Amino acid sequence: MAKVVFMVLGKNIEDFLSNVKEIRLTELRRSGQALYGKCLYKDLDKVKDLAKGHSLEFSILLQTYRPVGYFLVIIFLTSFLLTVFWSSRTWTFVYNSNNDELIEAVHEYLCLKGIKPGTSGDRRYYDEVSKELIKAFPELNFINLTKDGIRLKIDMNVRPVTEEKMPKQKIYAALGGIVRSVHVFMGESLVNPSDVVYKGQLLINGTPYAEGSIIGETVVEIANMTLLKQPILVETGHKENEYHLKIGGLHYSWGFKDDNQTPWSKTVKRYGWEGSRRQFVEVTVIEYNQLKETVVLRTEEEALSLALTAVEEEFVALFGKSNIIEKKIEKTLGTDKVKVTLRAIIETDLTQERLGEGIGRAGS
Repeated sequence: MAKVVFMVLGKNIEDFLSNVKEIRLTELRRSGQALYGKCLYKDLDKVKDLAKGHSLEFSILLQTYRPVGYFLVIIFLTSFLLTVFWSSRTWTFVYNSNNDELIEAVHEYLCLKGIKPGTSGDRRYYDEVSKELIKAFPELNFINLTKDGIRLKIDMNVRPVTEEKMPKQKIYAALGGIVRSVHVFMGESLVNPSDVVYKGQLLINGTPYAEGSIIGETVVEIANMTLLKQPILVETGHKENEYHLKIGGLHYSWGFKDDNQTPWSKTVKRYGWEGSRRQFVEVTVIEYNQLKETVVLRTEEEALSLALTAVEEEFVALFGKSNIIEKKIEKTLGTDKVKVTLRAIIETDLTQERLGEGIGRAGS
């Protein structure tokens, strides 16, 4: 409860004490004509009047309470100042984009311009920055910055990537083989059915442009080797955490630091950073799992099964839409590994390049 430490000074201290009724005075101490003590704040006026009635000088030495009005004024002013401070700033950036990859680059650009969570800006300033962003990122159709309370909404649209099909002037063989049929829509064919062609050979010459397909019979080969003893990394169960705290432009880090000597797998968790949001306070927790090397032992049957599955999947990915004339599998057993080779005769477009074809091997 709030109390006041007071002092009364004069000759009539005994009369003062004898007339104190229904007033609780504590820790009274006399020193000559001075009396020191404590009273409740609610009794302060009574004690002061009583001292004045006995011609005593009254002084407040320590007051452990302030009037309610004083605190209300302080609270009001503090709340007002905080409200003005918070409302004039943008503490969270919210991005709305059809291309998430560009968000990071735009956010870094805004930070370089001094616009980041915790800063203030007006409508005209944001309009000027929007124009600068359009110039800095030509792939943007439009970008608009809108302040919404403590949030800055950044709506942006990226032009879709369109692959322009440039007309070819010459068409070469992507695979070697025996020509079965020729389909030329533009240009001049340099081969006929039953001709043998080689990879890289000119098949259609443009006049001035070339378009068409050369269907032929070719031999393809795909191989895979699988180890009987294969070293792999597994988690030991030992975990460490590393923490990163970002407050505005300040960045603090503590906890585990990867020494790059022991292998670790890591998982990154972010709080205060959700998808397209960039907030004033961001916490990142990196969880490290210690790894150790061990060896997986496989039987010959298991290794052969894995290798066979790998070559079959690769063959389907590369030539699954081609007409398969003949297909053979060859298995080779070694002391520490097995090898599976798939050879096939297929009928396909000899001019068509296939994604990932370098993994296997095609021949004529």
